[in-house]
Amino acid sequence: MLGEVLNYAQSHFDAEETYMKKIGYPDLDEHIKQHKKLSHVLSAYKSDFNNNKINLFAFKNFLFVWVKDHIMDEDIKIGRYIKDSEKHLD
Repeated sequence: MLGEVLNYAQSHFDAEETYMKKIGYPDLDEHIKQHKKLSHVLSAYKSDFNNNKINLFAFKNFLFVWVKDHIMDEDIKIGRYIKDSEKHLD
């Protein structure tokens, strides 16, 4: 499961960053910083797993917070930006 999360995260981050660049998203640099931080945390969990030191409760909590805080808050801002940009084109 951890490998799948890491693969999904990297794929998601790459695609999202490419799209944000394409649309001229104004908070791109900050969003990329958040992605790097999340990637660093995931890499630490992978290292802990490989060394049989992973705290599964902490990892589960991290995933919950990531979905709740990053995806449901930060990624939603991208959608709002797109929606607002489309209004200006009308």
